[in-house]
Amino acid sequence: MEAAFIAAVVGCAFVGVLVGRWWVLIVPLVVVPVLYIGSDQGLWGYGLGDAWQVAMMFVLTFALVITAAAISLRRIVWRR
Repeated sequence: MEAAFIAAVVGCAFVGVLVGRWWVLIVPLVVVPVLYIGSDQGLWGYGLGDAWQVAMMFVLTFALVITAAAISLRRIVWRR
């Protein structure tokens, strides 16, 4: 299950680098809750454990920061 979350965060950063627009910050806001909904429904993993809300907010914040950094990096490199 951890591999799915890592792949999602890396995928969000990859989309941020590819597109380079600030509206891409919507992607982590959709992807992370979908991962947790799928985990809750048993689509992957064995459900949610204790304090999953805190973990979800941590993963969501991390995905947003990484995506914003990727967008900023693309914009800095693209200017040159």
